[in-house]
Amino acid sequence: METFKVLRVLCAVIFLLMVYRTPYANAISKCESQGSTFTRALKGHTYDTFGVNSPDVCVKRCEKEKRCQSINFVFEERICELNNRSMEARPDGYVEDPRRIYMTVYLNRVPLGSIPELPAKSCAEIKASEGEEAVNGHYWLDPYNTGKNEWTNCYLETKGSLFHWTLSGTDSSLTLRGAAKFVRKSGRTVLYLDGTQGTFAETPSVPFQKTDLTIAVWIFLESPLTRRQEIYSDWSSPHQFRIGIEINGQLCFQGRRDVGGVSDMMTPCTKSRDVVETDVWRHVAITWGRSERTFRIYINGERKVNHVVSDNPVLDFKNSGHALYDIGLKRDSGTTALAYFSDLVIFTHELSATQLKSDLFLNHPLHNFI
Repeated sequence: METFKVLRVLCAVIFLLMVYRTPYANAISKCESQGSTFTRALKGHTYDTFGVNSPDVCVKRCEKEKRCQSINFVFEERICELNNRSMEARPDGYVEDPRRIYMTVYLNRVPLGSIPELPAKSCAEIKASEGEEAVNGHYWLDPYNTGKNEWTNCYLETKGSLFHWTLSGTDSSLTLRGAAKFVRKSGRTVLYLDGTQGTFAETPSVPFQKTDLTIAVWIFLESPLTRRQEIYSDWSSPHQFRIGIEINGQLCFQGRRDVGGVSDMMTPCTKSRDVVETDVWRHVAITWGRSERTFRIYINGERKVNHVVSDNPVLDFKNSGHALYDIGLKRDSGTTALAYFSDLVIFTHELSATQLKSDLFLNHPLHNFI
């Protein structure tokens, strides 16, 4: 991959030199025959503009700049434009422009979000920018372009399917209802639900009915607990699953089999001594492994429940047909949650206890606030 990138850079530099010495019409013809990006530009992401005597200076300058991801070269005026994004990260800004040449500069390029000088808007933007080279880890995000970066965990590698909502205002597939809003807490932007009627959030449904499963989220319950607090659920007829916290703090899961009528596949709760406390951040997670028919519940990376489902040929969760799942709502009764939420993650495979504790709990910034 690195060799390929270097070759692309060398070809681009050679081409720019050729452009500098070739009549405009001939250059266009040569450029198009090579599948290059002549007559294209990335708009809206230029942070520096200057004149150059030779077009290869534009490329070399970009290679030395921490923030530079790509260039636009204005052909006739010999102007260099340095961009802090690439066409891969922002395809919406990649437009026709007969006066410019565009090029992503790969040599010495800093991965988007890896340094505070180059924050991304979202984890999805990092994935788009880095493609197959994107790895799970912490990245700098500035979702609202305020200049206040957040050190955020992004899950970018996929083994099976991965669904991740940061709950920080960067998620395009998250819908807020009622008084739901994003607020600053513990140095982060998080989702806040105030417990009032009709206040919750929605995600698209996730196809885990026939797979292994991991669901994990950070939650900060506000005291006092006066009713069960629903965390994440699909709980209106025909009812598929729900994760919630009872009034005494016990963490519970309820999941139903894909059969006619009501048939609970599992209804485990933590013991009365293993509770989710109020007024402090807690990380909660559940996992399900079909081959061993084993369901587990974790609080702060520690396993609290190890529940083996009795032998039954039906191990699929009920397919409710619903298009949306709910954060902080028990939909059949309208009961809502009073809590802060951060980083809802769903894997269609079972994370090991070590992976869950290390990747989702210990390495998360909110671990410092438990």
